[in-house]
Amino acid sequence: MAALSSLLRSAPINTGGRGRSEVAEVSPRISAAPTGDLKNWDRDFVKVDQATLLSLILLHSLLLEKPEPIPEDSDDPKWKYFKNCLGALDGTHVKVIVPVDIKRRYRSRKAEISTNVLGVCGPDMKYIYMLPGWEGSAHDGRVLRDAISRPNGLRVPADQYYLVDARYTNGKGFLAPYRGQRYHIGGWTAQNPPNSAEEYFNMCHAKARNIVERSFARIKNKWAILRSPCFL
Repeated sequence: MAALSSLLRSAPINTGGRGRSEVAEVSPRISAAPTGDLKNWDRDFVKVDQATLLSLILLHSLLLEKPEPIPEDSDDPKWKYFKNCLGALDGTHVKVIVPVDIKRRYRSRKAEISTNVLGVCGPDMKYIYMLPGWEGSAHDGRVLRDAISRPNGLRVPADQYYLVDARYTNGKGFLAPYRGQRYHIGGWTAQNPPNSAEEYFNMCHAKARNIVERSFARIKNKWAILRSPCFL
């Protein structure tokens, strides 16, 4: 929290028309916030006002990774097959507590009450873009369509793309695996290697795309609030 407070005071950010002092005034409040497991904080103390949220949003250009495509001469064993690829994306579910009258909308395919969060990260596991807030029942493809349709949403430069799994449509800017073929990493062994070009592509695709799954696991392991239901 102290590091975030310092960043708010000193970072060269666009204040969006607000005075620098108005944006920076939230810094003392963030510095004074308690550390530790967020789920144990007093809910009234954790409430974040509009100015605080604005400050955090303004830091997005510093906190989020700027995507760099895989170069032609890459020798990375996982990514060298995907020239001009920017990274991978997927959805992850975070359990939430919602009013009874809207529970049905937040019930996921695993019958959990959750919110569907889109995460996009580069090969270095650093986040490029995130879109939280969708109901757990929303299909991953629908969440992605929302992300790319927003004025300040996810953008994919021409001739570049992200790796996605089979729940997304294979199209411009998004490369999905072959359907009807083995895909998941555990599906191949030395005794059971790929039997076709399509299976070999899927194996390479799965090994590279797994970076986004690992990024979700890392952030959930670090922040306990993401592992247990919280109020939406």
